[in-house]
Amino acid sequence: MGEPIRAIIYPLALGLIKLWKAFTYSIIYVFEKPLKSLVKKELQEAGIEFNGKALQDIQIHNEMFYRRFAQDELLGFAEAYMDGWIDIDSIDEFFNRIFLQGLYQLKYFQFPWNKICHYLEYELFNNQTAKRSFEVGQKHYDLGEYYFVEIHSRLFKTFTAIAASNGYQFISKTSDVWIYSM
Repeated sequence: MGEPIRAIIYPLALGLIKLWKAFTYSIIYVFEKPLKSLVKKELQEAGIEFNGKALQDIQIHNEMFYRRFAQDELLGFAEAYMDGWIDIDSIDEFFNRIFLQGLYQLKYFQFPWNKICHYLEYELFNNQTAKRSFEVGQKHYDLGEYYFVEIHSRLFKTFTAIAASNGYQFISKTSDVWIYSM
């Protein structure tokens, strides 16, 4: 896609995608209670309880989990798990029951436009191209000597403070080796 056309279409497409996501989020917000009961019913059929005692049971720590799961499907589930919104003691048994029951095939939350949005956002307007890799490398890795020295000195100060609090004393620094003694 030509750069001038891309410069016009890309912000427009991302704006429309954000508008669509806001719309679906508002729909999910309006139907939150039926959504919760639907998710609970489906998981109970697989032998998974909410805030139950079994290893495969899901512990909900943040009620926003339901919206996130409905909005972003499996990715939303995984991000909620990583963010600590939910806990599962035996995640392998949890997914075993999900697969055996066929719950991974649920089509409740898959809006047809979500697939188009994902395609536009991650395939058509993919910013991870070979042409842009040099630009990204310069932005993120060519930060200059000052940045390196600043981070290195902060790291040294932090490490020295930790070592001192544990009874170590700084003796000397030769090249990149810091020497400490008790």
